[in-house]
Amino acid sequence: MPDPCDTCAFRQGSVTHESEPHNRLKGMICAAAGIPFYCHHGWAWEDADIAVVKGRFVVIGEEIDLSKIRLCAGWLRDVKHMKERGQFAVTPEVRALQKELGGYALAALKEFIGSPDGEAKDRAEKRLWELAEIVMQKPEAER
Repeated sequence: MPDPCDTCAFRQGSVTHESEPHNRLKGMICAAAGIPFYCHHGWAWEDADIAVVKGRFVVIGEEIDLSKIRLCAGWLRDVKHMKERGQFAVTPEVRALQKELGGYALAALKEFIGSPDGEAKDRAEKRLWELAEIVMQKPEAER
């Protein structure tokens, strides 16, 4: 498995990990939900409207060749550890629900980031943390 790049959201000490907590949280939600998280290195991701649709990465309004980008090595490492702990040892129906909830958590994160201060931001933050807590829940054996 390749090492995470120098700017990886999963690499402690990297600029992305330390200065972009929303990106780190997005990666954590994707890992816990089993939603692909792609390497940001060398791409102008901030200029793209990125979404996850039915567990797949989509750049809105633009076609992108996914064969030219790779899965994030930090994400792969975390997913491997979660799989070893039994995070994904569930029925296909539960896996589908995990991915669906992960998509809702990502939407809540986007809403939180885009919300003005005040009541709207507070509501978005509450919804985000409720969903993230469910998605990132430890396997039954670890509770």
